[in-house]
Amino acid sequence: MHENLTPSTTPVSDEEAHGQRSFATLERVLIGLPVISLFFMALAWLRYGIDLPYLDDFRAYVTGNAASFELSHLFKSENDTLSVTTRVLDALAQRYLDGNSIAYQLLSMLAVLGSLLWLQWKLLARVLPSRLLAACAFSTTLLMLQPDSYWGWQNMAYVQAIPLVCVFAMLYLVTCCAWRPALKHAALFTVALVSGLSYISGAFAALVLGTTWLLACAIDRGLWTKYGAAGLAVLAGGVITTAVQLRVIMVVQDGKTHRADAAWALPTDADFWFYLLGKVGRSLMFPASAGGWSLGLAIVSLLVVVTLVGCGVVRLLRKQDGAEVDRAVLIIFLSLVGVVASYLLMVAAGRANLRPASVDTDIQIFQFGYRRFHFFWATALWPWVFAAAFVLIKKWPVARGRWVSAGMGALAVVLSLFALSQGAMAHNDYFSNVSARRSANDIPCIQKSLLDESDVVCPSLFGSRSLTAAYTYGLKTGASFTRYFPPMLLAHGKPTAAKQYHPLRQPAGGYEIKHADGQLSDSGKLSISAGKDVNVYFVTGAKRAAMRECLALRVSADITTPAADFAQLFYLPLGEPRFKEAFSSKVAVPGQVSTRVEFTVVSRDGFQDRFRLDPLAKPNASQVANLSVSCVR
Repeated sequence: MHENLTPSTTPVSDEEAHGQRSFATLERVLIGLPVISLFFMALAWLRYGIDLPYLDDFRAYVTGNAASFELSHLFKSENDTLSVTTRVLDALAQRYLDGNSIAYQLLSMLAVLGSLLWLQWKLLARVLPSRLLAACAFSTTLLMLQPDSYWGWQNMAYVQAIPLVCVFAMLYLVTCCAWRPALKHAALFTVALVSGLSYISGAFAALVLGTTWLLACAIDRGLWTKYGAAGLAVLAGGVITTAVQLRVIMVVQDGKTHRADAAWALPTDADFWFYLLGKVGRSLMFPASAGGWSLGLAIVSLLVVVTLVGCGVVRLLRKQDGAEVDRAVLIIFLSLVGVVASYLLMVAAGRANLRPASVDTDIQIFQFGYRRFHFFWATALWPWVFAAAFVLIKKWPVARGRWVSAGMGALAVVLSLFALSQGAMAHNDYFSNVSARRSANDIPCIQKSLLDESDVVCPSLFGSRSLTAAYTYGLKTGASFTRYFPPMLLAHGKPTAAKQYHPLRQPAGGYEIKHADGQLSDSGKLSISAGKDVNVYFVTGAKRAAMRECLALRVSADITTPAADFAQLFYLPLGEPRFKEAFSSKVAVPGQVSTRVEFTVVSRDGFQDRFRLDPLAKPNASQVANLSVSCVR
């Protein structure tokens, strides 16, 4: 199925040898880009990841069954679906990783994306006639590795990609594995069940996949040996799980969406299609800010797919293609079109109306479709659009093998450069931004609620619902996210009264200002000149033993800046040698008027008596007054 790589006895000119070396280098680059992107993605997550559940992750903590394997828990429906696979994997992560978000998301990232890359490559290399063409098609998996997909926020988000892994695994079993029929068909049925019990989209994916294979057999009976019984096995798994999943919609939810304030969107509504086109545009990384241009490109891309589907069906119907490899490409392509289309239709039906009232124009709805991770499935289709286009184009009378290969290579390079220019590998920026937002909002919210002994309600984490029960359950089970928060507040009763350590107007051991000049007035106000990255270092003068006993500190100050800015406090947990971003807290300062800001920081091991306050981020003058540090033991 591949070009013969055995060295020829025919002399090769220097020009031809140079061309071969160039093609070999291009192959390595195109194959390497997605792999390198996955490596940098994992590295960025390890660097910036936050170990804290988010939104749906907290549900099992609130109900107290995060580590449960009870059937009543595993088969409980949420968000229009049953997700037994998710609950099993979440329970395993809770038991063996203490629910650690950084470890859990790293493992799911490598498992899901690594599996998809491997399966894509194995299939492409098997059915395309040369390694170069397979590399060209494979390079478009770079779109699948773009930032802001299933990783960075919710631990469980990745489960929506498990059915896609199952789809590619079933395609691999049929295309590449020479197993005994009984074993292969049993494996296909099992994978279809796993897909359907992972998410409602997985049930329909198995249903569509099995149906597509059987339709292909109806068109060409010569395909029955390979796809007939396999299609029946997959279809059986799809029918069973689709029936189970539809019960959730029709019986449990009484035919409604999981949100009472939003009805289903229908294909008869223009909003449905503009939202769906937003997913297509996002999958290809067309800039949302371009508005009409990106919408037009998304429509053109969809029309290209529809055209290739029509040409592929005609090719199979005419049975003019005697090459088994070409038929395999077209069947995989048509199968994936059906699977991805069913997914996008379901997403548009369930989510096109889950938007703010202010989003009402066609362009706004299209741009709204860019949000969240539901574009991901569409990215899996583009390598096969590439492969199907090659199979269909090479039959044109004017086509020549070398020119087609060169053209495909040039197109792959252009598409890769476009994806890179749109931030396909901007993993550091994405994860660092998520980390900054969560460090500034989510963690301080829980810390402050616990220190104030109030109900833990953090809108950015869990809406208006209480997280107190989630924290209590996490504390009892040793969930790793509780390390950010003082464990004594709910476990051992009320904290002791806060102890005042240090007012700035009576500095204990003095203070030090770097990158600016400072003057302390008789009233205790510190005036600081303009400077870049201004740092104010100070100590409390407390004894080392006393600082070690502090589980939480509150640092307060009145800060005046000429414009809106951020103040940042750096602290040193016991044993830490230097200040760094991980041990800091940010607070917004409105500017122009004196504002009382308060930092709450937590360390289970206690603190060192040395702090750094950056009163503002911009190079402006500022004033700091009434700086104080309080300890909660």
